[in-house]
Amino acid sequence: MSASNSSWIKHHHHGRAWLPLVMAGLLGWNLTVPVAWAESQACVHKSQSARLRCMAQSTRAIENALAGTGLRVDMLIRRGGEGGPFVAAGPPVHRDVQRWNRLNRALKVLPLAAPLDNYAVSSGFGLRRDPINRRRAMHAGIDLLAPMRSPVVATAPGRVVFAGRKGGYGRMVEIDHGLGVHTRYGHLSAIHVHTGQSLAVGQRVGLLGSTGRSTGPHLHYEVMVDGKPRNPQPFLKAGIRLNGPG
Repeated sequence: MSASNSSWIKHHHHGRAWLPLVMAGLLGWNLTVPVAWAESQACVHKSQSARLRCMAQSTRAIENALAGTGLRVDMLIRRGGEGGPFVAAGPPVHRDVQRWNRLNRALKVLPLAAPLDNYAVSSGFGLRRDPINRRRAMHAGIDLLAPMRSPVVATAPGRVVFAGRKGGYGRMVEIDHGLGVHTRYGHLSAIHVHTGQSLAVGQRVGLLGSTGRSTGPHLHYEVMVDGKPRNPQPFLKAGIRLNGPG
């Protein structure tokens, strides 16, 4: 699909997607939250009861934003707490704080930022007519149009588990973000990372290209959860809802 037939989207949030803010003194807990939510920041300046209400509102907003991704929020919270110290079940107020903290911890590793600054979605996720052989086949990601050699960036913090040529992907980078979440960036013209490298959100992984099984310059972008492909567009929309427009 040509750029003229697509809706262009401008994103400036990929480099600042989830910057941590340490909220010291909140009920005696040391919590880290994404600055994407102004409401979360505002909780710092409220009384204890107002902070709890603010946290509850923030939790609901995050859960509502993630609903379209198909992720099970309770599963994320459980996984977000893995590896931490054992905390016995306490009063409801402490359980609410713990849920909010774990949800924000999980939120920071989800691919909610955009892989390109400006792009158009030229092909969506799911069954489609293959652009080369014209047969119907599963498209495990989305295709994003942008100018040749546009910078492609990591959509969440993580570790590079593959960087090189891979069949029809051409030059491809795969990142493990934790919690069973991976992203793939295909058809790159150049790769700027190496296997085992740790990346921050917004860090460049390579340049957009047309390598591999491709009909023209674009980025093939995938999100996988527990090895199964998920539609990346709800993740991008959730990122916009949580981070605000522009």
